[in-house]
Amino acid sequence: MLEYAELWGGSALSFASASKGDLFKLATLIGSLRHAAIQVTEQKPLLVGPRVWKSTMPKDVMVRRARRAARLARRRLVCDAHEIDAVAMGFAAQRLL
Repeated sequence: MLEYAELWGGSALSFASASKGDLFKLATLIGSLRHAAIQVTEQKPLLVGPRVWKSTMPKDVMVRRARRAARLARRRLVCDAHEIDAVAMGFAAQRLL
């Protein structure tokens, strides 16, 4: 499962990212990861937008829920902000978030 890049309307941070070209770099990276996954697994990974898996959930709420899900899975969660997004997306896919 990969999260695809998405421009969030009304978000100054999202527009700043797009205007600097960061959104395009991210989209290129995601495409490269998708291609690599297909080559290795011979299956297309599921592409999911952030609005699908976390909707408008604030970051702090998502972090708390991911940590709670990790505790329930008897795992200690030590991640930076981007890593915790990936972990939370996995938990959301399993309906644990």
